[in-house]
Amino acid sequence: MKPTQAALLIRAGLVFLMVFFLGTLSSGVCKTEIMTDTELALVTGQGTTNLYVEGSTVRLFLDIHMEPYGTLASGKAGYWNRGTPDDPVFGWDMNWKNVVIGESYDNPLVIDGLVLQVEFNHDVSAQDKSLTRIIIGTNHMKGEISGDFPSTSGAVNPGVLGLGGTDPLVMIRGDALQAHSLLNMDGGFFLEINLDGQSPERGVRAIIGYPESAAVNMTFTGTDWWSQ
Repeated sequence: MKPTQAALLIRAGLVFLMVFFLGTLSSGVCKTEIMTDTELALVTGQGTTNLYVEGSTVRLFLDIHMEPYGTLASGKAGYWNRGTPDDPVFGWDMNWKNVVIGESYDNPLVIDGLVLQVEFNHDVSAQDKSLTRIIIGTNHMKGEISGDFPSTSGAVNPGVLGLGGTDPLVMIRGDALQAHSLLNMDGGFFLEINLDGQSPERGVRAIIGYPESAAVNMTFTGTDWWSQ
């Protein structure tokens, strides 16, 4: 994969997730009011930030709570050639439209904690290291996500779709989510951006309804989904 393609994957993937998690926050209705001294005295706050560095991996955990509700007209990530120069297959790894995040103002999507993990091809301290993978998301997302999903790459827990079984629904630029149009979240939601041009796992994909361990290790019940 050319460096320009890697840069585009990073940009598109991060924009997709930032807009997905944060872009709807401006959809709420609010107004600014001056708090009294008594009200200010009652305000308390607590948060945790954990930074983990080992070998070629850096992991950041942010203990924050968000309750977004709103709409996303279009979210796209990972437009590149999955074929060969002689037989190109251009398309979007992720292409979601008319997305509604949360059920209503009274029943928003609830997100507790954000995880950002970056991986390099060499030790973090090495001068010649290159970025190979970015994972960003949450282990705790609860609520509804609805919309049109013409193209999705990744793995979806069947329980998110109200289906039985344990094997993940796997896709590479697939439209299987179109038949459902509703994700009932109660677990993890991660976006992985793989920049290894020599790996069949490269590209942008979502890991929906699974914990961080599945997003990091790419291990699910059944066969390796990325090779399908």
